[in-house]
Amino acid sequence: LFIQKTKSTTMAYYRKLRLETADRLLTQSSMSITEIAFATGFGSSAHFSRVYGQIYGQPPSARKS
Repeated sequence: LFIQKTKSTTMAYYRKLRLETADRLLTQSSMSITEIAFATGFGSSAHFSRVYGQIYGQPPSARKS
């Protein structure tokens, strides 16, 4: 039922929510990329940067104001 309604698995949907939150924090907070990675549930800033880049097509540092 979840997949029918959201067109994604629960894990993919949860990751999308985490990345959307991270993207918002990148532009609207003074937190460092490492702090944002940990605050949004990633185990390391390297893993966060890799996943973020795959989804958004640019590293999180390019979005940081």
